[in-house]
Amino acid sequence: MKSKLLEQIKEIAPKLLSIEDLWTNRDQHYHTFLSLGFPDDKVEQWRQTPINDQLNKPLYYVTDNSPKQIERLDDYFSCPIENFEKYLFLIHNGAPLYSDQVIFKDPNTGMIAGSLRHAFLLFPDIFNKYFDNIADPAYNGFVALNMSLASNGFFLYVPSGVKVKLPVQLINYSKGDDNPFIQSRNLIILDDNAEITFLQCDDTHMSVDNSFYNILTEFYIGKGATLYHYKLQNKSNNSSLINTMFFTLNESSNLHSLSLTYNGGFIRNETIINMDAPEANAKIYGLGLIDRQQIIENLAFINHNAKNCTSYQTFKNIIDEEGRGLFNGHIKVMPGAQKTSAYQLTRNILLTDEARIFVKPFLEIYADDVKCSHGSSIGKLDDEALYYLMQRGICEKNAKLLLMYAFTNDIVAEIHISDLKKQTIGMINRRLKGELSACDQCILGCTKFEIPELDFSDF
Repeated sequence: MKSKLLEQIKEIAPKLLSIEDLWTNRDQHYHTFLSLGFPDDKVEQWRQTPINDQLNKPLYYVTDNSPKQIERLDDYFSCPIENFEKYLFLIHNGAPLYSDQVIFKDPNTGMIAGSLRHAFLLFPDIFNKYFDNIADPAYNGFVALNMSLASNGFFLYVPSGVKVKLPVQLINYSKGDDNPFIQSRNLIILDDNAEITFLQCDDTHMSVDNSFYNILTEFYIGKGATLYHYKLQNKSNNSSLINTMFFTLNESSNLHSLSLTYNGGFIRNETIINMDAPEANAKIYGLGLIDRQQIIENLAFINHNAKNCTSYQTFKNIIDEEGRGLFNGHIKVMPGAQKTSAYQLTRNILLTDEARIFVKPFLEIYADDVKCSHGSSIGKLDDEALYYLMQRGICEKNAKLLLMYAFTNDIVAEIHISDLKKQTIGMINRRLKGELSACDQCILGCTKFEIPELDFSDF
């Protein structure tokens, strides 16, 4: 099946590469893909990843990513959180949906958001300054394939000095039981001293979804700019998602990124951060709730290329049944990047003997005046803490829930949107109780977002 997908790609590539109203360099990236191919377990970064199992499905390549006009965006996804105002954008199977304008320019702030393809056509000066200057096509075959054949996605530009008050929410959802293979490419630009909150949601529109999504997102954070980035994922148990994010950080820029993975058959998140100027700061957090036979992977690669930069990483997983998790963290401090401060931590709880986690923290340091550390822990729920709670009249079920809530608390505490934090507590509550699979609405569309109440009826 993997070879059949490759044959499909080779067959449709000439048609996609000949589209005239698309960006250049696609032929070059396509040849990079052909030389790299799809990664497999012979590549170190993919050694523990059963990627062939995902590619050997009877996938078909989706070629039409043209924007589609609909009457109301809320007819597809609603977001009933109280007081949660936002700019909402939808992408369905790689195609942007819009009700009024295919690309939106705020007359007050100058913010531009909408179809990537139309941004290329309508705002070439901004687009060409950043596009193809962030991601590396040689990183792996999925990145090269996306850079060559993806024909649409999402574009966001925040002008210099603008602080956008409302969050921008991009819902990237899939719908299909016929194994679509989808490419989508996003470009997010914050000019100097800009600030914005960006929610990037990966969702399943129907409970039955066998899609394979390959998403590439490039972020440029200008001098003194601040990006609050949330990655929220609630996919079908039969879906596959490769999510690759490249960040370029400039002088005194700030990145606060947090990923929450509630559900998904196979999800691989790769975060590559290049700190290219002094005084840049990056904080990255991740939480995965994994059960059944789900596979959730998080990889973070931070390149300290300049002096006086700081990075902080904390990733946590709770893994039940036959779930599999993976964390691969790599901090690289280049020569001359003195006064670097870098911290990396991963903690993992395995609830069954069949649950698995693969962890690989790594430091690569070529400077001598740095503070770098990493830590990793894998274990089960604390027996003494469990016994302590049960001795005080709390049943075993609720005692375990309390310990798992406590385990997730420091990640949830990093959510700076109060309504999103409240929603997340409710989602974690439902997920840990086994009530939540893939929703048929946006990850923020669940109405059960009250703070959890424990059930004491068992004693």
